[in-house]
Amino acid sequence: MKTLAIAAALSIAATSAVLANEGSTAAEKWQGSYVGVKADYNNMTTKLPEVVRDEGTLKGTKSYFSGSLYAGYNHVFNDYLVTGLETTFSVNNTSAKKAMKGDNVDFGVQNRFGGDVGLRVGVAVGDFMPFAKASFGMERVNVRQNYFKLDKTYNKFYYGVGGGVEWKVTDNVSIRGEYQYKKYNKGSYHLNRDIVNKTVKDDTGQHTYGVGVAYHF
Repeated sequence: MKTLAIAAALSIAATSAVLANEGSTAAEKWQGSYVGVKADYNNMTTKLPEVVRDEGTLKGTKSYFSGSLYAGYNHVFNDYLVTGLETTFSVNNTSAKKAMKGDNVDFGVQNRFGGDVGLRVGVAVGDFMPFAKASFGMERVNVRQNYFKLDKTYNKFYYGVGGGVEWKVTDNVSIRGEYQYKKYNKGSYHLNRDIVNKTVKDDTGQHTYGVGVAYHF
C-alpha cells in the first residue's frame, strides 16, 4: 500500500515538472462540478484468528460486482494541478455465505451499501488526468457464522487509497479507470458454543477496480 502511494506521488510530480516546462493550460477544462456512475469489481479478504487450539488463522475471500453513483468538484490551482472533493454511494447484493478454512466454519461478510468522501489530486495532460485519491467511508455490513449462530449487521468504517486516469471525451463528458485499496476497522464478535467461548476480531481488506463515466457542468 505504501508502494502504491509513493508511485502515485512520483508519477504526479514527474508529470507536473514536464507540464511546468511546457506552460500547459490543460487544467482549465477540469474546473467545476460533475456527477457520474461507476461499475466496480471487488476482491475482499477476511481473516479471523484461530477460534480453537491448533486450528490456525481462518481466511475467506470473495469477488463480487457493485454499482455506485459519485459526484464531486474540481478546483484548478494553476495550469496543470487539479484538486477536488468527491463523494460516492455504492450498493450491491452479495451473499454473506462464504466457506473458509477450518472445521465447521463458514464465516462470511456481506456488503449491502455504503459511501465515502475522498480527496483527489491530479495533473492535467491534454485531455487526460492521472490522479491519486484518499478517502474515508462507511459500509453497512452483515456478518454470519452458522456454527456459532452469528448473524450481526452493523456499520463498518474504512479508509481507502488509490488512483487512476480520467479522460475528457468531450467538454462535458469524461470516462475513468481507477483502483482503490480499502482497509476496514476490526469487527468484534463473541463466539460461544461447545468448548469455545471467546471474542475475536476480524482483519478485512478489499481491492476495488472501477470504470466510470461522468457529466461535467
